Amino acid sequence: MSEKEHRRHRSSFDYGYETKTPLGKRHSHHRSFSEKRARSPSNSFNDDSYASIVKKRKISPHPLLDGYQLIGDSLLLRFAEQVLFERCIYDNGMRYLGLCVSGQTIEELKERVENKFSPVGEKIILLIGTNNILQGASADDMRDSLVELLDLLDERAKRIVILTLPPIPKLENDGRFWYKFNSYNGFIKTLNIKRENVTVKDISQLFLEEGYCNMDYFERWYDRLQRRPDLIHLNRAGLLKIKTHLLKNNVLSEEES
Repeated sequence: MSEKEHRRHRSSFDYGYETKTPLGKRHSHHRSFSEKRARSPSNSFNDDSYASIVKKRKISPHPLLDGYQLIGDSLLLRFAEQVLFERCIYDNGMRYLGLCVSGQTIEELKERVENKFSPVGEKIILLIGTNNILQGASADDMRDSLVELLDLLDERAKRIVILTLPPIPKLENDGRFWYKFNSYNGFIKTLNIKRENVTVKDISQLFLEEGYCNMDYFERWYDRLQRRPDLIHLNRAGLLKIKTHLLKNNVLSEEES
């Protein structure tokens, strides 16, 4: 192999591992995911098409399920990818689609809404709070932050469907988790009492069996090859269960209060 061919082979090999670089270890000389797509001769993805997708995310509420904008963290981002077959955006180490941002907390979502990171639709489905629990936030702080977020969303959204959090298998043996989980979800269940535009759906029970997480609906591995356990995210079966629950029970119908 010539030196030129060796460099080309080396570049192709490096590109294959670029997207797996941990966020905190990305150096300035690494190109962004979108730049990699644009420069790779073996990738058939059209860069103009990618640019139009990014533009669309900025000017219209997205992603949508039956006319409702999904807003939340990686749970709904994965829903958009695996159920709605949407293509997420990679930008400066962040993976997102509209206001569905991987790793996002309640406070970070509130900040993005305030800064008009992406538009808020008139009808939304909200699922947020898992990352707060994973980062050790208190139930009181989570409730306060959620109220502030809803007050902000009320300025734009005419109807909000808020979902309770699914359980987290990774923490199911921790009594403190169950206290926060039940406290936060219990608070969510009261939100439709004082807010006429809010509908609450308790999806947490869909993924519990005799008080334990039903592992049929959760990702066991984040990276099976490296044996990195997940035990946080719903798998596609779990995501489809949410979709079926929402559509089958007419949760998204205009008549639902």
